Amino acid sequence: MRCWRSSATARARTATAGSPTARRSSSATPRRPPSATGSSTSCSTPTERDRQFDELLKRSLDSIGVRLEIQKERFPELLKLEKQCRLMTHMAAWIADYPDGDNFMQLLYGPNTHESNNACYRSKEFDRRYEKSRRLADGPERDRLYHEMTRRMEVDTVWLLADSRIRNALQQPHVVGFTKHPVLHAEWLYIDLDPRNGH
Repeated sequence: MRCWRSSATARARTATAGSPTARRSSSATPRRPPSATGSSTSCSTPTERDRQFDELLKRSLDSIGVRLEIQKERFPELLKLEKQCRLMTHMAAWIADYPDGDNFMQLLYGPNTHESNNACYRSKEFDRRYEKSRRLADGPERDRLYHEMTRRMEVDTVWLLADSRIRNALQQPHVVGFTKHPVLHAEWLYIDLDPRNGH
């Protein structure tokens, strides 16, 4: 799999794959570009963040001649559609619940469809490697399987990794014990206030 860096190249590759967009110039009958109906968390709620994600995705697909229709849904309804495998495209965020590669690979394991496999992805090659990785301790052999599963996911284009989010934390001088953990989000367990600062 190659990542096409220019919209002209991506448009040409889309045409080679059978998109009617490329044939439009040689055809007397105008055709609509191929469409992907998108329903995603980024467009499920009326927030500024969601609107920006929608615009970014639409602008990107427009540049290669693919029409995107955004389907708006309330978040609970979106989750139901997701579990029923009724979404064609979907934008979502994920962080590690626990510091291990399995936390990500289980999201693509076929039997987890309708549970944590929200992409509804099924691949015998991926599943076989995942099942083998579950029987291994942390080490080079399991790492190799994770790399192979990642490559399989990339080739099948199950996920398109779009962005990495940055979080900022502001700490007042009288707060004691705050240290941001890369995985855990319950830092409040370790936070206290210093009474010597007048609080």
